[in-house]
Amino acid sequence: MKKTLWTLLSLTLLSFASQGGAKLDEETKYETIEKSSEVSKVIQMGIFEDKQLLLFIQEIKTSITAHNWSAFIDLCSHEHYKTQVGDNRMSTTQYIAEAIGVHHQENTIFEEGESKIDMKVLEKIENIKFLEIKKHYNEVKLQGVVVLKNGQTLKMTIDILYDTQDGYIITGALG
Repeated sequence: MKKTLWTLLSLTLLSFASQGGAKLDEETKYETIEKSSEVSKVIQMGIFEDKQLLLFIQEIKTSITAHNWSAFIDLCSHEHYKTQVGDNRMSTTQYIAEAIGVHHQENTIFEEGESKIDMKVLEKIENIKFLEIKKHYNEVKLQGVVVLKNGQTLKMTIDILYDTQDGYIITGALG
């Protein structure tokens, strides 16, 4: 039992160890990051048994840190994206910033002099760190920080829903 638990924990660590690329290489698979705040929260929350969720979280991290915004949008609810971008005429870049939680009062990626969220603004993102993962039935909330290239950090919140047809999806910001 203890060996199985460590095996599952190792799989969890894998999903947080990668620093880029869609697939983990063999070396990355066996890295140990036991001192990471991400790992301690995952263990405390007891979600490391949900491999599908952990892989989904890794896809989110990889798409954001690689600035692969089309891959990020593919992880979002297609209905929500269509409503916000298609029907409500929100820009795709604003949609991404809001889905990550870095475009609202008191927590914005905007700097003085910038007038809209565009790709240049999103390119400021250097890394993300998940500090807490809360799962309640089919809803998951990822909380952490976005680290910008200038060293500034912004709070990050990503809401996820498990859909029986689509699996895990980012639900996006309401509004």
